[in-house]
Amino acid sequence: MPDAAVPPPAPRGRSGTGWFAVVLVVGTILATVGGPAIGRGVLHASDTLQLEAPWKADAPHGFSPRNSATSDTVDATVPVRVEWSRRVRAGDLPLWTELQAGGAPLAALPNASAFSPLSVAWYLVPAWYAPAVTKLLEMAVAALFTFLLVRRLGAGRLAAGIAAVAFAGSGFQVVWTNWPHTHVAALAPALLWAVDRAQARGRAVDLVPIALVSASMWFEGFPAVALWAHLLAGVFALVRALAATEPRIRPGDLAARARMTGQGRRLLVPLGGVVLGAMLAAVQLLPFASRLGELDLAYRAEKVGPLPWR
Repeated sequence: MPDAAVPPPAPRGRSGTGWFAVVLVVGTILATVGGPAIGRGVLHASDTLQLEAPWKADAPHGFSPRNSATSDTVDATVPVRVEWSRRVRAGDLPLWTELQAGGAPLAALPNASAFSPLSVAWYLVPAWYAPAVTKLLEMAVAALFTFLLVRRLGAGRLAAGIAAVAFAGSGFQVVWTNWPHTHVAALAPALLWAVDRAQARGRAVDLVPIALVSASMWFEGFPAVALWAHLLAGVFALVRALAATEPRIRPGDLAARARMTGQGRRLLVPLGGVVLGAMLAAVQLLPFASRLGELDLAYRAEKVGPLPWR
């Protein structure tokens, strides 16, 4: 059965628009990462270490870091990535670390992004270069699947290219660089694309891409953003299903009723993909759920203050 959601191929003679979209996306990604993409500098706020001992002794007089609001990446995010990548290369499975507060889970929980597909560069290149390569991969994935999603919705190549640049270079994706937040968000267009594709085709095999993307999002290391992305995908699937449903069905129109029933059944494919994705990521999700029961998060409520609807 043909995939009705895929737009017809563009007429010949418009390849220039497609190439312009490619150059726009690739050029924006390389310009955003800048010098670190070619090994000039580090895409990490490591200069903030010069505010602390012993590095403070070698800091220039009157030194001030370019961005002092990135402390989590310096004392948590990047150090754990350095540790698990080093230990994996040495043949170890780093489920636990002894370097934090006398001991803490490492690869046993998603927090460290140890099984993150978008963090594969940490296994392949030196630690000083890994943040730049990781950001390039993250932006490329975000741009590619934004482009494919917008094309599925019927937009042209140029419009899809602009959408890809807008999302990959959006404020959230830039401000949270080197945190796991942006890795999860970069996969959100891929999840929407896979859900829409599976819903349009309605084949059981189409739940596999959903499961792979869903599991990857859980592995990326920030379950809160992953949960919101899955909720968005659910709303998106419902809206697309309602848009494809005939508004009125005459009492004797059995064919229309059959199409409506088939549309409802096709929602089961995305749901199955999400369930399979959670099963693939259960090796970290189950310990994470157990860990939540041991954490006291009351201090966060004190910082945020009472919620307005309470």
